[in-house]
Amino acid sequence: MNRLFHHVFFVVPALLLGLWTGSAMAEGTLKVGVLDDSPPMVFRSAEAEIVGYDVDVLQEIGRRIGKAMQFRVIPWDEKTEYLNSGKIDVIAAALMVTEERKGLYALTAPVVKKFTETAIVADSSPMKTTNDLSGRTVCTMAGSSSNATVAGFRGPGGPVAKQSQAPTLEACLVQVASGEVESAVMDGVTCAYYVRHNPGQFRILSGELSVGQTAFGLRKNETQLAAEFDRAIADMEADGTMKTLGERWFGSHE
Repeated sequence: MNRLFHHVFFVVPALLLGLWTGSAMAEGTLKVGVLDDSPPMVFRSAEAEIVGYDVDVLQEIGRRIGKAMQFRVIPWDEKTEYLNSGKIDVIAAALMVTEERKGLYALTAPVVKKFTETAIVADSSPMKTTNDLSGRTVCTMAGSSSNATVAGFRGPGGPVAKQSQAPTLEACLVQVASGEVESAVMDGVTCAYYVRHNPGQFRILSGELSVGQTAFGLRKNETQLAAEFDRAIADMEADGTMKTLGERWFGSHE
């Protein structure tokens, strides 16, 4: 257990990221609320810097629209409150597009066009496919789209036996590793990253629980800013930047 997440995490309270206080930011800077345990989308490097696919995409969008991006780790189940209160201006970190989120945020054009949710288990688990989640205990991160995915799951043997929520993805994986729960549900690329960087501890169940897209979330009234993001994303698609960033992060870290 001492090796768990060695490649990704540091025992640092989220607020120590503290990249700004509640004071007003300089004009031209967008405050971005993120997770720090969702590799390869957003996570901490060995130097404790916030890095990942979403970070690189946002930095490039910022370059094109003339905005600096400043990243802050936030409680994921409080992201809407942080956004609407002005503590942040953008929600990022594998933000899956859902009907509920369409009503809450001005969502940008997709930045990942095929994004899956699946289940991760201890390597010693007898489970083989996501259908085996029926009657099992499952952890999801509070505030994630996986909560609704698991709540709506119906395998051949029925629903899961119990669904618990943890504040972070790392906390869910600690529960899996300790045997407190039998599985955790999260996005597929993050599952793959944890399996790769914790050999012999975890594996992914065969089968996808959901397939969707990810985007960035802005305040509902920020229509002009959303349009600027969308133009930048379209240009990045056209000139190959999105493909290059995808290959950088999903090719080498997945």
